[in-house]
Amino acid sequence: MKLFKAGHDVWLGNIRGTQYTLGHTTLDAFVDDEAFFNYDNVKISVNDVPAMIKKIVEKSKSCKKV
Repeated sequence: MKLFKAGHDVWLGNIRGTQYTLGHTTLDAFVDDEAFFNYDNVKISVNDVPAMIKKIVEKSKSCKKV
């Protein structure tokens, strides 16, 4: 809360399995739930975290590309 109040962006990520992740770009939890929920920490760190960072950079326009 302190960072937000100080004017910084605060982003919270959601991993697969919540109502916010049902818009997955390639997997559909209702069509193939086995594939949708077949993930581990490695898949999250390789696929999901970079996708979250990409979205933050696109939305915030204030991040420098690394």
